[in-house]
Amino acid sequence: MKWLLTILAALFGMAFVAGPAVASSPYAVSGRCAGLPRVSLTTRPGSCVGLVGSGLGFPRGIAEHNGNFYITDMGSWLPNRGRLLRVRLDRPWKPAVVLPRLDRPSSILTGADGYIYIAEATRIIRINPYARDVAATVQPVVTGLPGTGLHSLSGLALAGAGGLFISVGGASDNCENKNGRRPNPNPCPELSARPPRGSILFLPPRSPRPVAASALPVLRDRHPQHAGDDPAAQRPAARRVERARQYRFSRSATVGRFTPA
Repeated sequence: MKWLLTILAALFGMAFVAGPAVASSPYAVSGRCAGLPRVSLTTRPGSCVGLVGSGLGFPRGIAEHNGNFYITDMGSWLPNRGRLLRVRLDRPWKPAVVLPRLDRPSSILTGADGYIYIAEATRIIRINPYARDVAATVQPVVTGLPGTGLHSLSGLALAGAGGLFISVGGASDNCENKNGRRPNPNPCPELSARPPRGSILFLPPRSPRPVAASALPVLRDRHPQHAGDDPAAQRPAARRVERARQYRFSRSATVGRFTPA
């Protein structure tokens, strides 16, 4: 069976490309890959990389719903420059703006309830993709995320029974202050924030909406390094880290030192 890998190529400009996706591509293309321009990359035998589209500003995530692809375009690290775009791959590449002026949108996914969930810098929202006017269905789901520091963006992953995991980025790389020094003694002060920095929150299914991030259960809020010298205290923390790793937040769960996502 032939494998097909496709990519959305980001051009760091705000204008969309009119016409073929390859018109202003930053990638060298040659030949075809399942009907798309083939990107000149070395791939495993039987696979290829096709260029789907280009001309985006700062794309961060993509989710599919009934043939529509929703793309979070952060636009800039400045607030309220982001957009939610929608495009179909069975039509000419022409993304439409669904939501403008979003605050640094990043992770996006389709929930078990059929809604599309989007992580902004300080909140999680959802939209109803079935609605005639999708923009009118914006509903805050989680509020009060930090949105500050070196790692201000949040990630999303589906949990069992329709819940969500939400990663909260750290304010620093390794709990250093503005002078580059780490706290002495530990634990890292970022872990006492509400919600804790470098943690994973759990949004149970059928939770009231909106809910404050500080009120959500914390799947992982302390690193084994900060669980004390007692091995018995370290084992539960290590298990939480491993569970977090399984849900693809490995950067939030680096073993050996406190390294927020």
